[in-house]
Amino acid sequence: LSTTYLCYTLINKVTIDKEAKSVLSHQGISDAQYFTTPTPLNNWLWFVVAAADSGYYVGYGSVFDWHDSIAFSYFPQRASLLKMVENENEVSKLIRFSKGFYTVEKRNDTLLFNDLRFGQIAGWANPRAKFSFHYDLHHPEANLFVVQQGRFSSWNRKTITAMFRRIRGY
Repeated sequence: LSTTYLCYTLINKVTIDKEAKSVLSHQGISDAQYFTTPTPLNNWLWFVVAAADSGYYVGYGSVFDWHDSIAFSYFPQRASLLKMVENENEVSKLIRFSKGFYTVEKRNDTLLFNDLRFGQIAGWANPRAKFSFHYDLHHPEANLFVVQQGRFSSWNRKTITAMFRRIRGY
């Protein structure tokens, strides 16, 4: 049973990778380095991230999509903001950990490092949603427990319904 599920998941990954390449090619981003990963608790809806010159295109694709329907949102990387951080060793470790898939954002008095590999908090319902794994660069003491902060924090009936609608290809 577990081997069957693993094979089914691999088939879904190949399907989404093919769709992602097609959509990226149609949008003129065909040479981009990208990755796909399943959204929480299923392998039908996949999170897609594609690198661009100065940022990333982020979207969601379902194995049940009838056509190339991954809608991408662009997130600028803003790596220049890292110059504001005093601890260069900490920053280099975060960049290495994220395998280069990161953005930096200023939120109020806080500078956040977002690792894109862990997805967004219900991003299928809100394309501009926060990223699950973020690290506070100005207040390192706030990072004592940094494991996908708030991964399910905005999950409610509306976001779960949106997830099932998106899985069905809508």
